[in-house]
Amino acid sequence: DIDSVADIQMGAYSEIDLNTYSTVKTWGLGGAARSSSTSSATSHHKVHIEANANLRSDNEIELTAGRKGGDPLDASTYNSIDAYSEYANRAGIPVPADPVADTSSTQTNEVTLDAGSITRGVGDTHLEAVPGTEDLLGQGYGTDYALGVIPLERTGGSQTTSDTESVTVNGVVEVGSQN
Repeated sequence: DIDSVADIQMGAYSEIDLNTYSTVKTWGLGGAARSSSTSSATSHHKVHIEANANLRSDNEIELTAGRKGGDPLDASTYNSIDAYSEYANRAGIPVPADPVADTSSTQTNEVTLDAGSITRGVGDTHLEAVPGTEDLLGQGYGTDYALGVIPLERTGGSQTTSDTESVTVNGVVEVGSQN
């Protein structure tokens, strides 16, 4: 049980900074170059109030997944994910290949109040599951040099995001409990 004369703030979030880089260079009579880079992050932020738990505040209650509890401008989930690949194939007879540079981010943000839990606030109660900021970049560059001198440029890369947010209330939430 938590009984507070001030705000109750609970939040779950993450900050991810992930970078991968690959480079390949080839020479010879005939040859193939392939450069591949993959960056992926999966995060699950959950605020879970179990059965028979009691939260009571003389002020506000904030339960947030995807950002830190408190001021809405406070820290939230931030994913910066980069994948970069590059190749230079200077073989006399180059075998072409597409560069691979893939990034992905999967976020799950959930707030759950189980049956039997009680949340009482004199002020407001905020139950929030919010997506964070995602900055993904997947860039692949390749150059096959025909006869060793004529450049043939290739590009590739992808960015994939998946976000799921949910708030499930099976317990009791009371606001303005002294009115």
